[in-house]
Amino acid sequence: MNLFYKFLEKRNERKLFLKMFPKDLSSDVLEVCKIIPLYEKGHPYLNNRKAHDTVLLTVNTEIIELPYRIYNDEPEEIKTKNLTEKQKIILYCIYTIVPDGYKREKYIKKIIHVKEVWVIPFIIKSLGDYVIEITKFIEVSLEKEENLELYKNFIKNNKKYWEYLKARSISYWDVFHRGKEYRKYKDYPTIKLARLLEEKKPNKATELPKPTTTETDNELDYQLGLKQIKRNTNDLREHKSDLMFGISRCLKEKGLNPDKVAIADYFTEDVAQYYVVCITSERKVFEFYYDWLKADKLSNGTIIEWKDFTENPMSTYMHDSVKIALDNLDEILKQNFYCRVCGVVLDHNPWGEDNKSPDYTFCPKCGVEFGNQDYSNETVKKYRLAHRELFNKEIIIDGNNFSDEAGFDREYKSVLTKDIDWVQPRDQVNLNSFNDFLAGGFGTVLFEEPYKLVWLNSEKSKKDLGKLFDMIIETIKEPDNDHIELVLK
Repeated sequence: MNLFYKFLEKRNERKLFLKMFPKDLSSDVLEVCKIIPLYEKGHPYLNNRKAHDTVLLTVNTEIIELPYRIYNDEPEEIKTKNLTEKQKIILYCIYTIVPDGYKREKYIKKIIHVKEVWVIPFIIKSLGDYVIEITKFIEVSLEKEENLELYKNFIKNNKKYWEYLKARSISYWDVFHRGKEYRKYKDYPTIKLARLLEEKKPNKATELPKPTTTETDNELDYQLGLKQIKRNTNDLREHKSDLMFGISRCLKEKGLNPDKVAIADYFTEDVAQYYVVCITSERKVFEFYYDWLKADKLSNGTIIEWKDFTENPMSTYMHDSVKIALDNLDEILKQNFYCRVCGVVLDHNPWGEDNKSPDYTFCPKCGVEFGNQDYSNETVKKYRLAHRELFNKEIIIDGNNFSDEAGFDREYKSVLTKDIDWVQPRDQVNLNSFNDFLAGGFGTVLFEEPYKLVWLNSEKSKKDLGKLFDMIIETIKEPDNDHIELVLK
């Protein structure tokens, strides 16, 4: 790198760092810039993201620009000794947005108790970090603070960015922590702290004391939990996925009738196992692990651990869900019988009380013969594909509703799901996740039910999304998605 090029790069970096702080700190920021090593081109992290993607934030009445990441190496420790305390804090703030999570955590710990308004944006930004150790540290530290007015004023002046951070945090909870350490999203550090920062103090002169929202929040959680248990239980009865087909088979191995079992909760324990807790009509509570790693497919998994918690149901891992299920067991197990092919409600169980003795009658809607063409997921799919005319559902993706990757993620999730509380939009499209939603079973169409996917203004989307558009089309046209008829308009 020649001297002139170095000069230009250094000048550009100075501009970048100056924009990160209010103007009255400019002289101090320039002193800090002198010891920060020049960023060198070709850093591996730049293969995936531009180095200087920025967000505009308001600090008091000034606008600052905060980059997503900076890629400069750390300065030598001996060079920091000549900095003033304020300049050191500026340096620490800058290095809270480096790619290395351990370094981000180290520098956040150096600024967490600094009472300066220009430090707040860096701490708030770190609340949206995917590294749970960072968000947990910030939440625990700020909960102990007596005065959080600086933070409250910042989020009040930057509402759009604050809502974006919360939405991104819920996505991280959903992907990495749901059903593990943080059973409910409201217990996730960022969301937990958000309630504290958004708390409003009543005006004692004009407002009467209001009851706490704890009871309301608990009732909402309770109703959402009940709704999810009903959905789980119906999915089990209808074999809406290979997983549910496998769980049903496991229950039968234990002598239980899946039609008389409520699925209180289930989630992925790791890449190979699912944790399941269920309750029978006799109020017996069982917990088991379902392993499918050694099987040729998910529906062929096996039970690796089975425990009876009937005597002490509240000692299960998912005791909240178990309590809700026990409280409402009759309502949950109230049986609605459906055709496995088209989903129409029937007045009887065509597969008999034991779910093994079909009566070989015919569905009044789709004409399938119960016990002949609906005895497995494969035969159900085959019948659906052979009688596409019976399934006239049309799912519409409109290119005018979005112009970037995040917008498409939001669009497809809104049209392919219904009444699914945990689905959150993300900044980037996960094609594996997209493919899962295409299969159905999320409220709009049945699992592998034939439907027409109409993409309006697709030429606009092709320009907006670039190569991603072609990858999306390839995903839709995969062999497993032969139940989808794609129409580009």
